[in-house]
Amino acid sequence: MQSRLRSLGRIAAIYQLMEYAHGVELDQARAALHDVETSIRERAEASTRLESAGYEALLEGDRDEWQLDQSEIEFMQWNAKTFEVIRNSRDAALRGVAEVYQASRMQMEKMQSVLSEARLSAAREQERAEQRASDDRYLSRRRWQTRGEENRRSRTERAVSADLPRFGRTA
Repeated sequence: MQSRLRSLGRIAAIYQLMEYAHGVELDQARAALHDVETSIRERAEASTRLESAGYEALLEGDRDEWQLDQSEIEFMQWNAKTFEVIRNSRDAALRGVAEVYQASRMQMEKMQSVLSEARLSAAREQERAEQRASDDRYLSRRRWQTRGEENRRSRTERAVSADLPRFGRTA
């Protein structure tokens, strides 16, 4: 039983390690998605600032500055499509990794449950073995005491029966 428990413990450790590895992959996928979303958000904020700066440039009559701001905005919008494609692919990757992590987590929990049940079963078996041994000792002691009492009675009866003819004589 102990070898089975050790084997189950090793298997459970492997499941736990796999769950940890999948958790790390999930964290990395989340970080990658977060990086892309942060870049998209920063570009949108920069685009808003450039629109505001371009508007200010028009108000001041600086057409060159306005054109420069507009070209930067167009570049960011062109680049935004690339970032959106990257975001979608990383989001899909995150969902896939999350499914793998969830499956490994469930497997690890099942294995932990099997291991707990095996440990509980082993503990019960140990208790039963100890109880059987205790019962055996008790019964042995009772038999020993009963035999001892029977031996004493039989010795006493033999002694009494051996002494009876002497007492039965009259002098």
